[in-house]
Parts: sequence; C-alpha cells; structure tokens
Amino acid sequence: MFVVICFDVSRQQVRRRLTKLLQQYGWRVQYSVFEVHLRRSQFNQLQQSTEKILEPGDRVVFYPLCGKDIGARKSDGCGQITWAHQWYVIDEQVR
Repeated sequence: MFVVICFDVSRQQVRRRLTKLLQQYGWRVQYSVFEVHLRRSQFNQLQQSTEKILEPGDRVVFYPLCGKDIGARKSDGCGQITWAHQWYVIDEQVR
C-alpha cells in the first residue's frame, strides 16, 4: 500500500525521532510529509511505533492511496514527483 504521511510535532527532539523512523520506510517529499510503500503488517507496525514517539498535542495523519491516485499525483513549484522502482500496480480483475 502507498501512504502519504503528514505530521505536526512541537518539539524538535520528537520531530527528529519521527523523521528517523519514517525515513526507514519511505522518502521525504516536504519537511513534514513522507511517502511510503508498505505491506499491511508494516503499516500496523509503523502506526504503533509512531504512537510511542508522539507527545500530547502532536499529530500524525496517514493517507492511504490506491494505484489510480498514485498515478495522478502532481507537483507544483520546485518539487518533482519521484517513483520508487519497486512499485507494482496489480489489477485484481485479471486472473
């Protein structure tokens, strides 16, 4: 599954820990936004690890995207969209 993760964290130390964790799973597209490609078990593990890091008032939001949404991503300004080499879009209708 492809997930966009956004966070709003107050303390610098917590931000560093969260960033280090998220970099193990995906890549940073903005200061507080990551894109990750995970299996369901990894997603559950990431959520649990994230909860342990956060302090009251901090927030992390996970946005799962389907294959159609991934392909429709756009970037304005100085950013560019990157594509991970390990992605596969599987049409479950074909068998």
